Amino acid sequence: MPQTHRILNSRLIEKYQKAGVTFLNPETVEMGPEVVIGKNTVIEGNVYLLGKTIIGEGCHIESGSRLQSARLGKKVVIRSSRITESQLGDGCDAGPFAHVRGGSVLDKKVHVGTSAELKNAHVAAGSKMGHFSYVGDAQLGRDVNVGAGCVFANFDGKKKHHSKIGDKVFLGSNSTLVAPVTIGKGAVVGAGSVVTKNVAPGATVVGVPAKALIKKK
Repeated sequence: MPQTHRILNSRLIEKYQKAGVTFLNPETVEMGPEVVIGKNTVIEGNVYLLGKTIIGEGCHIESGSRLQSARLGKKVVIRSSRITESQLGDGCDAGPFAHVRGGSVLDKKVHVGTSAELKNAHVAAGSKMGHFSYVGDAQLGRDVNVGAGCVFANFDGKKKHHSKIGDKVFLGSNSTLVAPVTIGKGAVVGAGSVVTKNVAPGATVVGVPAKALIKKK
């Protein structure tokens, strides 16, 4: 880091230290001039805060994180993850090693697990996304469970497609959603299933390709 840049960076950090922000290892934090940080936030070492990043009050940014033009609400926890041009609401947490990008918007108290990725996704409050999963070009309702290894197959080789997931949907581990699909409120997708068609509200689908279970009378 050039000497002039190092001095300016140190002054920015000192400014926020005086405003109630805690830097655990300030010498290893890279911070841009347009960054805004709320009080009572903790920034660990080896963190990059770049672009027009805005961090709310009471957040915790763990070591190894990189925020580029990100917007975080209050009490957000970022664990060694990358947030790029996306928004996380109050009480969200991501990581470790998660990647939220492409203008994604997460409402309040959304959980993004280990090595999970979101791109151009809108996730409503209370939803949870398991580790090693990918949600791309999708809208998720409230209290949705995205199981570990679940993948939104949004690209058909020529263009991207969008999927819509209703409130309280359960997507089982290692399931695949071949976009474009719509899954109705309260539906269940069994583990390992491949969804190629829309799923009705409240239905349970399983298999490859996924088909609705018929309840015995």
